[in-house]
Amino acid sequence: MITKTPLLFLMILLMGAMPLAGRQPGPTRNKYPTRAELAQFALRFEQLFDRCVDERSTGRRSERCADILYTLGWIYYDQAVDESQEGYLGIPPTQPQPDFSKFLQIYQLLMEEYPDVLPRVSLRMATFYIASGKPDSAKIILEQSLEQFPHSPFISRIHFRLADIAFTEGRFSQSYDHLQEIRKNQIDSASWERAHYRRGECMYRLGNFDTAIRYFHTFVIECDARRYRRTLGLRCEAVKFIASAFSNMPDGARRWNDFSQENRDRPHISEIEARLRF
Repeated sequence: MITKTPLLFLMILLMGAMPLAGRQPGPTRNKYPTRAELAQFALRFEQLFDRCVDERSTGRRSERCADILYTLGWIYYDQAVDESQEGYLGIPPTQPQPDFSKFLQIYQLLMEEYPDVLPRVSLRMATFYIASGKPDSAKIILEQSLEQFPHSPFISRIHFRLADIAFTEGRFSQSYDHLQEIRKNQIDSASWERAHYRRGECMYRLGNFDTAIRYFHTFVIECDARRYRRTLGLRCEAVKFIASAFSNMPDGARRWNDFSQENRDRPHISEIEARLRF
């Protein structure tokens, strides 16, 4: 689903209250820019971009100008979405399909003029390609970032996105490999928790029930200890996976008996037992 950027985030950008590099909009307010507001934001950043044109003519390249281009492309993206949907206060769409040509033009220029920003831009482009039903294009640009910038601070987020694409396509081994490359200090807490759960899913789909049980078991423990807070809704699913893994593995009844004895003080043992199919 193609969505727009929260208004408050764009307002903060215009006021210069936070650096642009690597920031993502937060769910601080459930209001989106009107078309007039988007046009105002675009005009302001186009003016900033004009100043960068002068800078680029001297051969200089600054991170600030890369940030301006990145955000201008973001605004053009939102404008394209808004013009193809019923706008704020019920304003009708001005065209049937989003025209992302300005967004793509800006990001292409950004990648040509500031190649060091490719990892960050690839994440934004991947979002666009996936929303447009082009996962192969998303995969290509993300893999290009991995190859050219293996030490970028965005690498874990790129691995997470590639893992998600691979899992959706049923390539569970490749998905697991990407998940194994994710570093906790390079990704948000919700994605880190989700990666833990998804490792268990990959192992389950591959028939490696022992490893799947280990991942789901430790996931449930983290949820019960409230160290995992963003994915508590997956706890019940993890319990179901554990029960299904024991039910489907050879000698599952005996293996379950050993496991339950080792973890008899854990509150989720009774939940698993109620779902076993021996």
